[in-house]
Amino acid sequence: MSDNEKKLNVGKDSVVMGDVSGNVGDRSVVVGPTDNKGNVILNKPMAVGHNAHAGPGSIAIGAGASAGSELFHLIEALRSTPEIQNDGALLSTIDALSSELRKPEPKPETVNSLWSIIQASATIGGALSLVQQIRSFLFP
Repeated sequence: MSDNEKKLNVGKDSVVMGDVSGNVGDRSVVVGPTDNKGNVILNKPMAVGHNAHAGPGSIAIGAGASAGSELFHLIEALRSTPEIQNDGALLSTIDALSSELRKPEPKPETVNSLWSIIQASATIGGALSLVQQIRSFLFP
């Protein structure tokens, strides 16, 4: 390490990429260089970070990051069904579920509670198929 370089001190749930040295906190990720010039090459799909999720053709970087995840696409499709678009309370519940699922550590009791409301309310018309698909992601 040269005199100009500083040792890195990174806290909890961090992602660090490149040629680094130093302390890294709990649930952190270090992605070192992938070529001889110190470059980090990212290939799709890739999820880097605590509770990160990446769907096909996507890269998600950071704690709780989500990109291209089929679960979130299904939740958005459910939210967009005409039957649900007319129900403000149900839309708010779906938004709360999506927000909770994006947290680094979603609370299972919150997810279960919100899902129970959504499942009971969204089993009409085209929403039934989406509800079944989402359930398979949430409760494999």
